[in-house]
Amino acid sequence: IEDEIKIEDIPVKKIEIEVKRAETKVDIIDTATSVMLSITDPSSLSIDEVVNTDGIGVMRAEYLLSKFGTNMSEVLKSKDLKKQLTQNIYTSLYKASSAYSPKVVIYRLADFKSDQIDESIKENILPMGVRGAYSLLHMNDLLEIELEAIRRVRNIDNNKNVWISIPYIRSINELKEVKQRITDYGFKRSSSFKVYANIETPAMYMNLDKVLDADVDGIIVDTNDLLPLLLGSDYSSMSFKSYKMEDSGIHEILDNIVSKCNKYKVPVILTGKLIEDNLSELSIRKIVESGITAVSVSRDKVNEVKKQIAKAEANLLAN
Repeated sequence: IEDEIKIEDIPVKKIEIEVKRAETKVDIIDTATSVMLSITDPSSLSIDEVVNTDGIGVMRAEYLLSKFGTNMSEVLKSKDLKKQLTQNIYTSLYKASSAYSPKVVIYRLADFKSDQIDESIKENILPMGVRGAYSLLHMNDLLEIELEAIRRVRNIDNNKNVWISIPYIRSINELKEVKQRITDYGFKRSSSFKVYANIETPAMYMNLDKVLDADVDGIIVDTNDLLPLLLGSDYSSMSFKSYKMEDSGIHEILDNIVSKCNKYKVPVILTGKLIEDNLSELSIRKIVESGITAVSVSRDKVNEVKKQIAKAEANLLAN
């Protein structure tokens, strides 16, 4: 990244960490399956959320784009906007990692879809267009801006609980190239710095052995994209609502992923609509029985998910 974008050159006021009391208290429930938080805006973290979840499993950056009122290609053309984007990411990461320390915060690298990148890019189906790992490799400075913000939080503020996940990977080469860019920027993987791969496409599930051989530290199974791709039906379509999630074979896929990852001693985090929209006793039992390491859910689902998982784990032990 160019020297003028370095965050040390940006006037930074001391950031106050304000963790508010939640309006709805999250019950303290111990579970063997970790329950983590999925967030887009860490500015409204509550004490109860921090105390009663096992870290942040998914911290998304895309909401930061809305602060500029323009698409990402325009932001990346402006030196001032690049600096501001770096500052926004840094501020958000600093708040989240400070509030949760020493619990882990997994930052999901940018997954801007085509229309968020450039309105001139026309895609018939936005979720399948330019996005994820591909855009990180082909957009001017986007990945470097994120890595600079992460470097500042980890190396200067010494918040070593910030890790990275690589989003929407469609080929092993994309995974390897993004990992190499992370290494080239000066990050060394260790007990306090991990790189996770997101499994969101059937291709990466089918190539899971190669993903694991590429030496990743963890897997995040994101069903927000995996489920509609398996069913060949967009969430926004009327037809999707007529299908049961089990019709996709997602539970069998989850079992296979966990089984393979166990052989590599690699943890697996499950997130997305399989949990958020499918809190049936049967579904939660299948998730727990798979041996998943953790689930990551939105703040409004934490309480219910923890209760359901605790019940499923108790039933499993009883049998």
